Amino acid sequence: GDHRDLHSFPTRRSSDLIGKKLVEKAEEILREAKIQKIWMNARETAAEFYQKLGYKIEGELFNVKPIGFHYVMTKYFNS
Repeated sequence: GDHRDLHSFPTRRSSDLIGKKLVEKAEEILREAKIQKIWMNARETAAEFYQKLGYKIEGELFNVKPIGFHYVMTKYFNS
């Protein structure tokens, strides 16, 4: 099944650390479940944060009303 709606708000250094730990824990759980790909709709303002964690932007920027602009971002895990 799909795993969705992990939100982090990397706006400050401490938030970056908390967000990084949340993403790393989610990735650990997904790897243990033998999931090979994770994708998300990431806010435009958070794209750089996720890129530093190995996520790639796929496609064009799009608007999620009323939240704002997002990218689809993906990361593949080695089997």
